[in-house]
Amino acid sequence: QVASGMAELGRAGFKAADILKAIPDVLNLARATSTELAMATEIAGNTLRGFSLEAKDMTRVVDVLSATANNSSQKLEDIGFALSYVAPIAADAGESLEDTATALGLLANNAIKGSSAGTALSRAYKNLATASAQDALKKVGVAVDNGTGGFRKLSEILVDLGNNTKNLGSIERLGIFETLFGRASAAASKLSQASAQFKDLGDKIKYSSGIAALTAKIMDAELGGAFR
Repeated sequence: QVASGMAELGRAGFKAADILKAIPDVLNLARATSTELAMATEIAGNTLRGFSLEAKDMTRVVDVLSATANNSSQKLEDIGFALSYVAPIAADAGESLEDTATALGLLANNAIKGSSAGTALSRAYKNLATASAQDALKKVGVAVDNGTGGFRKLSEILVDLGNNTKNLGSIERLGIFETLFGRASAAASKLSQASAQFKDLGDKIKYSSGIAALTAKIMDAELGGAFR
């Protein structure tokens, strides 16, 4: 299994020295999330590459993945599928791994997970980049630009949109989301109503340093761990 995990890292472009450094982290991820090692390694490696991170960031990656999987209604495989769709465009938009994972966790808690969640978030980013969407958002008092030519956090944009449209009639409100996000409107609407949840889950993911190793240790403890 370890050899299989190392092979996955090699296929992801890791050098031998980086593989030796990364394999303890992905072992923790596999145990912390009850995932086959090869699958956990593939997801961790793809996430690292999707956000243009370096091998030394693997501990951060596995901590975020562990915290997301264990604090939301989804498995690590669901997160992996979602990130395969959204990671590159989220990274291009300046979104962090932690913020992207938080959005995916909230979508999973609303029964939108895996490729559906990744596709929805990817569409949301693409739609927000259009001039027509930005004009429509300005009409309801929501800014997309962070003041330096980049995106504000997606969570901030959607929460502002939710707050600024909550007093509108349901038909008008749903029409605005449909115009802005098209097939991603349901996901965007769910996230726009999740201000408190963004902070709660976001903090668990943001401050997750060491959680993969700790959870793996707990999973290996006592009789249950011995059987596993």
